[in-house]
Amino acid sequence: MSLTSSLKSIKIFLIRHPHIKNEGIIPYYDTPISKKGKQQIKTWEDAFSGIDIDIIYSSDLIRCLYFAKALSRVTGGKLLARKDLREVDQGIFCGHSFKEIQKKWPDKLEQRLKNFIEFCPPKGESILKASIRITNFLEEIKNLSIGSKIIIVTHGAIIRIMLSLILKMPLSQIFSIEQDYCALNIIELFYDKIWVVKLLNYTSQDKKCIRSIMEHFL
Repeated sequence: MSLTSSLKSIKIFLIRHPHIKNEGIIPYYDTPISKKGKQQIKTWEDAFSGIDIDIIYSSDLIRCLYFAKALSRVTGGKLLARKDLREVDQGIFCGHSFKEIQKKWPDKLEQRLKNFIEFCPPKGESILKASIRITNFLEEIKNLSIGSKIIIVTHGAIIRIMLSLILKMPLSQIFSIEQDYCALNIIELFYDKIWVVKLLNYTSQDKKCIRSIMEHFL
């Protein structure tokens, strides 16, 4: 038995969006979900069916929102689409592969590699700037009622930033945290200030396994 098992908390199920089309290309705002991604949604929809969730926070981009709507239908969770949960804005790099960026903007890529936390691509945002909106979002979560169960559907870099803030890791280490498509992370918040990561990057696509994990932590 863990030290926190008998304490009341806010339970957070943090999930990355499903697989997208044109993998390997930095996505535009509304990059569509792939056939594989739609299969992943069906699996998770079945796994979450009937599980009681209070709120589902989602990035307002379609690759997250489509998934979040499916989860809302089967859990009854109130769906809140949030612009502040969007992926880090890559500006002019969106729609291009790494090789294309290397060819078209070698100077910008060099700047990014030297200081990827503070580098801001033209018409985009830096990871540091994105971390400010995620910090504000986490502060909002602290105001929820104890015992709340929530789902957050968002993007890979945003999840990494969120976890780094929770674990008090330097932002320079965010890519030390793997986040696959449809990966589940489970976090609990105790006494409005103590964050405990219970599960990280759980990637099973077996609905029975997902269901078992959910029921264990609920």
